[in-house]
Amino acid sequence: MAPDEAINEGALALFGEKYGDEVRVVSMGGAADQVGRSAWSVELCGGKHMLTKQAILPCYMFISESAVAGGVRRIEAATHAAGFAGLVANKAIISELSVELKTPPDQLASRVAQLLEERKALEREVTKTAASDGNRQRDSRSRTNW
Repeated sequence: MAPDEAINEGALALFGEKYGDEVRVVSMGGAADQVGRSAWSVELCGGKHMLTKQAILPCYMFISESAVAGGVRRIEAATHAAGFAGLVANKAIISELSVELKTPPDQLASRVAQLLEERKALEREVTKTAASDGNRQRDSRSRTNW
């Protein structure tokens, strides 16, 4: 469908977004074959769609997501070869962290949380020790007669 036609039918377009000569209209909350149920969200989508007619899901990797308007999120992803390359790169990072932290991959998150907690405790101890040393130095100077 042409972008202008879709907008005339009520689809939302993102300001500043570039759409091709033909766009898809994505509807949420209702179906065309359900009489009396209108969709609560109808938007233009000029991007690629991951499902084929056979409903086969290609390799798909989320890259980012962000708010673009009230109630609207933009999801960016890599698919097929680029998605697979991203997954391989992430696997390499996880493997490297696992070796470095001597922790199984499925326990990395809890190990990192533990290390961060230990770091906070050490920082508190350093601050406490530094304050204590400063007090001792002031006390020893006040007792010295020059």
